Amino acid sequence: ERAANWQLALALLASLPQHGLAPSIIACSAAISACEKAANWQLALAFFARLPRRRLAPDIYSCSAAISACEKGAKWELALALLASMPQHKLTPNLISCNAAIS
Repeated sequence: ERAANWQLALALLASLPQHGLAPSIIACSAAISACEKAANWQLALAFFARLPRRRLAPDIYSCSAAISACEKGAKWELALALLASMPQHKLTPNLISCNAAIS
């Protein structure tokens, strides 16, 4: 069921331009979170890395989901790097992002 959820989220995100819609940070954060919940950390980080190309700034939700994806992939160095980069995006780490980074 989880596999279907993340695949559906990605399919919906990919279909937005066909309907004349640009993906928002909310839609991208949902896709990152869906990948994270399915333990597909590589895909979650790939979507996070594409945010600047979509002219989207990371928000607390996309950062927290990307950090959680790193945690699930046992990539603690990446999780800490993402946490450290949050102030560059004018974001303050919260309890969720900090807990995910140190897990």
